[in-house]
Amino acid sequence: MTAYIKTVLRSIRNSIGRFVAIFAIIALGVGFFAGLKLSMPSFRETGNEFLQDGQLFDFRLVSTIGFDDEDVSRLRRIKGVRSVQGAYTADAVVLIDGNNELVYTVRFHSLTDGVNIPKLIEGRMPQTPNEIVVDEYNMKSDVLGKKIRLSGDNPTSTTDIMKYDEYEVVGLIRSPYYLNFQRGNSDVGSGNIGFYIYAPAESFDSEFYHEVYVKYDNDDFIFSEEYDDFVSLVEKNLEKDTETVINDRFDTILRDTYTELYDAQDELDDKRREASEELEDGLRELRDASDELKDARQELEDGEKELKDARKTLDDSAADLASARRKLDDAEASINSGKKELEQAQSEIDSNRAKLESAKAEINDNIKQVNAGIDQANATITDLQGKLPQIEAGIDQVSGQLEQLYAARDAGEDVDEQIAECEAILEELQGNKSACQTGIAQAEAMIDELSAKIPLLEAGLQEIADNEKALDQGQAEVDSSRAKLNTAIKEYESGLAQYNDGKARLKDGEDKYKDALKKYEDGVAEYEDGFAEYMDGWREYAENKEKFVNEIGRYERELEYAWREIAKVKKPETYVMGRDTNVGYVSFDNDSRIVDGITKVFPVFFFALAALVCSTTMSRMVSDERTQIGTMRALGYSEFAIVMKYVLYSGSASVSGCIAGYLGGSKLFPYVIWEVYRMMYGFADITFVGSIWVFLLALAVSVICSIGVTVVTCMAELTGMPADLIRPKAPTAGKRILLERIPFIWKRFMFLHKVSCRNVFRFKKRMWMMIIGIAGCTSLLITGFGIRDSIDGIVDYHYDNVMPYDGSAIADRAGDKELREALDETNATLGTKYIYSTARVKSVTHQGRDMIRDVSLILSDDPEITKFTIPIDYYTGEHLAWPSQGNIAISSKLADKNGLKAGDTITLSYDDGAKTITARIEYVFENYIFHYAFMSGATYEELTGEVYRPDQAFVIRDDSGVEPWKFMSMLSEICDIKMWTLTSDFRTSFSETMKQLNLVVILVIACAAGLAFIVMFNLNNINISERIREIATLKVMGFNRLETGSYVFRENIILVIIGFIFGIPLGRLLHAFVIAQIEMDTVTFVTKVLPLSYLWSVLFVSAFTVIVDLVMRIKIERIDMAESLKSVE
Repeated sequence: MTAYIKTVLRSIRNSIGRFVAIFAIIALGVGFFAGLKLSMPSFRETGNEFLQDGQLFDFRLVSTIGFDDEDVSRLRRIKGVRSVQGAYTADAVVLIDGNNELVYTVRFHSLTDGVNIPKLIEGRMPQTPNEIVVDEYNMKSDVLGKKIRLSGDNPTSTTDIMKYDEYEVVGLIRSPYYLNFQRGNSDVGSGNIGFYIYAPAESFDSEFYHEVYVKYDNDDFIFSEEYDDFVSLVEKNLEKDTETVINDRFDTILRDTYTELYDAQDELDDKRREASEELEDGLRELRDASDELKDARQELEDGEKELKDARKTLDDSAADLASARRKLDDAEASINSGKKELEQAQSEIDSNRAKLESAKAEINDNIKQVNAGIDQANATITDLQGKLPQIEAGIDQVSGQLEQLYAARDAGEDVDEQIAECEAILEELQGNKSACQTGIAQAEAMIDELSAKIPLLEAGLQEIADNEKALDQGQAEVDSSRAKLNTAIKEYESGLAQYNDGKARLKDGEDKYKDALKKYEDGVAEYEDGFAEYMDGWREYAENKEKFVNEIGRYERELEYAWREIAKVKKPETYVMGRDTNVGYVSFDNDSRIVDGITKVFPVFFFALAALVCSTTMSRMVSDERTQIGTMRALGYSEFAIVMKYVLYSGSASVSGCIAGYLGGSKLFPYVIWEVYRMMYGFADITFVGSIWVFLLALAVSVICSIGVTVVTCMAELTGMPADLIRPKAPTAGKRILLERIPFIWKRFMFLHKVSCRNVFRFKKRMWMMIIGIAGCTSLLITGFGIRDSIDGIVDYHYDNVMPYDGSAIADRAGDKELREALDETNATLGTKYIYSTARVKSVTHQGRDMIRDVSLILSDDPEITKFTIPIDYYTGEHLAWPSQGNIAISSKLADKNGLKAGDTITLSYDDGAKTITARIEYVFENYIFHYAFMSGATYEELTGEVYRPDQAFVIRDDSGVEPWKFMSMLSEICDIKMWTLTSDFRTSFSETMKQLNLVVILVIACAAGLAFIVMFNLNNINISERIREIATLKVMGFNRLETGSYVFRENIILVIIGFIFGIPLGRLLHAFVIAQIEMDTVTFVTKVLPLSYLWSVLFVSAFTVIVDLVMRIKIERIDMAESLKSVE
């Protein structure tokens, strides 16, 4: 080993701190530069490998008339094409087996060969048409083997395309078609695609392919200029070829359509002619039938007249018979009555005659009895008159006896019994006398009475004789009447015979009439049937004629409409869309460019500070070894050899630092940043990419920063003579500073403070190096903390101040009224007071200047909606009203990215771009997550012609303690809810993303902190090294440890404060630039740095300053005063 090499190694060993400082600053700068510079290539290489394996399409072809197999076959014949595949797509609402409460909006894709090949992560690929593989990013392993069923809420456009209602999940995949987490929007279900599904082409039932994917035989790197040039080269030809293929099929369809129309016209004419002939034949038949009906009608009328006449004759005959019958009945009644009267008269005569005979006999008997009674009475009188003297004699006898007996009694004799007996006899005799007298009187009375009856009886006999004469006269009259009656009976019998004969004739006439009537009625029925058939014929004729007229008219109108429509038919539109229309592909490109954009700023700072450190370090080293340089020149070493010594020193430090920094940074930074972006791009693990050019560039910058500065410094010192170099360099002359010209401040400074102020400005190079280093480190720390401030709290601020609702629910079929009633019922059931508002959220897209963005268009006419989605003016912070009629409001990010402002117009697309909404922007509102637009329901109806139907409810919780998920669950039970979401879920999701971004922030802060420490350590080390004799002098003068340290570090404090003054505004500018570079499309970062972040940045640098001062204080204490003061000698 030569002395020269030993000298170099000795220099490294003796100044190992200086060597390590150069190594560290270069390693840090190169690591930061290489890590950030290689992050984008690593990301793109990762994406390129994934897309090459999956053969992502180069072009996606869409036609307004679709594609058929012949179209695809013709496209395959295009030169340079590797694969052309027709594909089907369908958006659907599905349910997963075992979780029927949740519905998902999905997008079905057909599996294609050679293009858009999904990567199987778990399970297997479909083997039957009803097997599918699903999105691994959003689905987990437990879905394997489960059934996915189409919901009944799918539109017919979906159910008509899908061949099956149920599919079995057999695998999890990652598709090159979907690079990031965005799955797109849909017009079915919730409007947002939850996950994608790939199924065999046999799973679809469609006559035409919905799109065609084209993959050229080219594997240029994604996003490369070669690929872009290739795409530009073939795109126009592909557009022409696609347009030719589609137009050829369109012309064929058009020709076939014209042929069909002409054939339809001919067929219509033939049918019109045939129908006209059939109608004419029918009309002739109807007219003939009408003539026949008229004849039949005339015959019926004649028959009816004859029947009426016959009926009249029969009725007259019947009337005559009835009259004769009545007369016969009257005669019969009269005869019967006469008979009865004659019989009664005869009976009366006979009865009277019998009575007269009986009366006559009785009178005669009575006369006899009267005479007998008179005779008997006369005999009785004679008998009684003969007995009366005897009775009177006996009375006289008995009376005499009594008188004797009375006298004897009076005499006292007991003759009472005898008296009694005599009195009884006397009484009996007197009674008999009275009876005799009475009998005589009665007999005499009877004789008188009977004698009086004899004339009456004789008068009776005379009356009877008179009556007998009357009876004889009556009998004569009866006999005369009987003779008349017999004559009437004979007449009656003759009339009855005539009546019976007339009745028989009438019956015969009735029978003939009935036969004639039946024939007539049969004729009438036959006529009516014929007439009904005739009328049916007319109706059928009228109906057929009307049907003919209507159908012919309809066919004519349809043909006319078809002719008009075909006349208006324009050439089909074809769309040749490259990868730049794929949201995931474009987002991946933009996000990788964001990382690359940071390399434009941060490494510049790091390399600038590295150059600063190297310059200061090597300048001091060359200055310290000035005497050694002079000695080497005196010994005959060439300038080149002397310079190479220091070049080897600084070069070895920078090259080794460059290698270490490149190897570490190229792995650490891409890995950390990829982990951040894994939340959005989880399709593969990162593939690390090395770049010799990046290494050479970093090496070149490192060499320039170290060796270049070393060469310049050495050459400046070598300009002097060896004798001058051997002698110590004269100290820098002092100058008055600005503060000295301000007496009222300067005079108040202490002596040592004045010395410190002079020393700060005395060494201007060191001063500027220190200020720039401190300012640079401070600005980097402020940027790091500022990124955290811009990221931190965005989610909470957005959901607390911009969209403060706690959850939303989308109804399946319920309208605004039903949804509100369900919300009220939910509040009543749970005892809550959740407030709510109804709206409709429609998924639309906006074709911006750089990419297509998904936008959520919130439609509402509810005045309460501004409590749930608060429109805050983006520029003034003023709370605004909901957009007025005919206007729209858009979110700030959407406006900024497309250069839009209030008063401009914006066009939003939906239904896969088939429909658009163009409206004037009323204002731009503050928003931080996703892209939104506000519009009233009335404006939506006015601009689209579609009916606005609110189907979504936003709710804000109350203080009841009932969690929003419980409220939503109850609402789902009460109302048919398609899906519901909670704000807390979004908060958690975005918070996780923000936590990943914090890794980058921590990395930046750590690098900035390390850089700050290295700069501070190196500059302070040089400062102390330059002033060893000055410090030794202070110690000899009796300055104690604290005073010596304060004397030295007071200057550092002043320079650090000045560095803060420059570093804080520089950090603010750097932070604004970095935020503009790293901002995501779906998240708006607020360009802000909190006062606390400024404070932390200042405190970090201050802490490094204190730490460095403490370390340097040890070095100050180790200074040997004697050796230091004689070092010049």
